[in-house]
Amino acid sequence: MLKFVNRILNFGIEGHQVTLEEKHSIKLINQISFFIIILTSIGDIGEIGVMGWQLILHTIVFKLGLGWALYLNYKRKISLAAFVFSSTWIFELCSVPFLVPHTLNADGLYLTVIVIIGAVLRTTTSILIFAFIDLSILIAWHVADAHSLLQPMNVFKPEEKLFIEISYSIIMMVGLLIGLLSFKRSAKEYQAGLTQNLQEKDILLKEIHHRVKNNLQVILSMIGLRGDSIKSEESQELLKDIKARVVSMALVHNKLQEGEGVQQVDLKNYITELSNLLVQMYSSPQIQLVQKNDIEPCIAGIEKSIPLGLIITEVITNSIKHAVSPSKTNILEISGKKSDNSNYSISIKDNGSGILKEINQNESLGFLSISILCKQIGADIERINKDGLETIIRIKI
Repeated sequence: MLKFVNRILNFGIEGHQVTLEEKHSIKLINQISFFIIILTSIGDIGEIGVMGWQLILHTIVFKLGLGWALYLNYKRKISLAAFVFSSTWIFELCSVPFLVPHTLNADGLYLTVIVIIGAVLRTTTSILIFAFIDLSILIAWHVADAHSLLQPMNVFKPEEKLFIEISYSIIMMVGLLIGLLSFKRSAKEYQAGLTQNLQEKDILLKEIHHRVKNNLQVILSMIGLRGDSIKSEESQELLKDIKARVVSMALVHNKLQEGEGVQQVDLKNYITELSNLLVQMYSSPQIQLVQKNDIEPCIAGIEKSIPLGLIITEVITNSIKHAVSPSKTNILEISGKKSDNSNYSISIKDNGSGILKEINQNESLGFLSISILCKQIGADIERINKDGLETIIRIKI
C-alpha cells in the first residue's frame, strides 16, 4: 500500500531528469491532489445526507480536476499539470460562495490556497495573478454576505454547518501541513542539489584547466625542440619570448588546477613563481641578477590573471634583456601592494639605464602589446624613468 502511495506521489519524477524547481512543483501538486482527494472523499461520506445535487456535482468536478493534474504529471506534462491544478482551485474558489454559507474557516482556506498555489507556480506574474483572483473572490464574498446579496444553493441546519466547517478545517490544515513539509523538504533537496552541482562544476573546471595546462606544456616542448635545431640567435630569442608568454598562461591554469578555487588565482604565489621562472629562463652565468620580491597576497579572477601575467612577462623580459649588464650587480625589484579593498598595484623596477629617448613607445611592439592588454583588463600603467626603469601596473581586482 505504501509503495502504491509513494509511486503516486512521485508521478513524473521517477525515471526522468527534472530540475529542482520542476521536482518541487510536481511533488507539491501530487501530494496536495492525492491527500485532498482522499480526505474530502472521506468527509463527503459523512456529509452525503445533507449535500444537495449541486454540491455533489461540485465535489466530483473538483476531485476530477485534481485527478487530472496527477495524470498530467504522470504523463510528464508538467506545465499543463500546474495550469490544471491552479484552474481547479480557481473553480473551487469561484463556486463555493454560491453553494455554501460563508464561515471564518472559508477565509482561512482562501488564504491557504494562495500559499499552496504560490509554491506550485514558478513565475512571479502567475503567482500575482492567482493571488489577485483569490482575494477578489474572497472580498466579493464578504461584501455579498454582509448585504445579503448572495443566497447559497444549499441551506443547512445549524448542526449541519458543523460538517462544512470541519471540511474547510481539514482541507486548510492538510494544505498547510503538506505545504510546510514540502517547503522544508524541497529546501533541503534544493540545497543538496546546488552543492552537488557546484562540486560537479568544480571537478569539470579543474579537469579543463588540467587539459589546457597539458596542451600548453606540449606547445612548450615543441618550442623547445624547435629551438634546439635553430642556430640563429635572433630566432632563438624570438622562440624564447614566445615560450615565456606560454609559460605565463600555463602557470595560471596550473594554479587554478592545484588551488581550492577554480576561478581565482593568488597573485602573490603566481607573480613570485612566474618571475622566478622568467629569471631562470633568461639568466646566464655571465650575468649577476639579484631578485627582490615584496608581494602582498591578493585574489584575482581568471579573466584578469592571464592578461596580467602576459603584461608582467613582457615587463620582466624587457628588463632582463635590456637593463642587465655583466659589469654590475643587476637588481630586479618586484612588489605588489593593496591600495584599498579593490585596487592592487604591481611595481617592477630594474637598475638599468632606463628607456632611451630614441625609443618610440608607440611604435615598440612590446609597449604596444602591454598597452592593449592593459585596456583589456582596465589597468593603468605608469613608467618612471629614474635610476633605472620602474613600471607600475594598477588594476582593480
